[in-house]
Amino acid sequence: METAWGATNLNNKPEEYSSSSEREARSIALEKAYVHDVYSQIASHFSDSRYRAWPKVKQFLLELEPGSIVCDVGCGNGKYLDINPSIYKIGIDSCSNLTGAAREKNHEVLISDNLNIPFRDESMYQH
Repeated sequence: METAWGATNLNNKPEEYSSSSEREARSIALEKAYVHDVYSQIASHFSDSRYRAWPKVKQFLLELEPGSIVCDVGCGNGKYLDINPSIYKIGIDSCSNLTGAAREKNHEVLISDNLNIPFRDESMYQH
C-alpha cells in the first residue's frame, strides 16, 4: 500500500527506509509541503492576526540594556522587532512572505532555515 508518507506493510506501519538520507529527504519534503508552503499561503492572514506582543516577551525586550543585540529566530512579520528602539535587532524566518511584511516595516530580516542560521555558533547566546 502507498500513502503520502511512503509504502506501508500490511500492519499499516512504515517500511524501513533504505537509508538515513532517504529519511531526511522525506522529512524535508513533508516540512516543505505542510509547514513552509502553508505559511507562504496564509502569510497575509497570519501577519494580520499576529500584531500584539506577548507580555513576557515584551517585558524581556524592554529590560535589555541599551546596545544589546537580539536575533529573533522565527520572527514572522517582525512584531517583536518594534519593541525596544535602544537595542539592535535582526529577524530570521524561512517564510519570504512573512519576512516581506517585516521589511515593509523597515526591519532588518534574513530569510533562512531556522535550524541553520547564518551566524557562527559562538555569536549566539541563548537566554
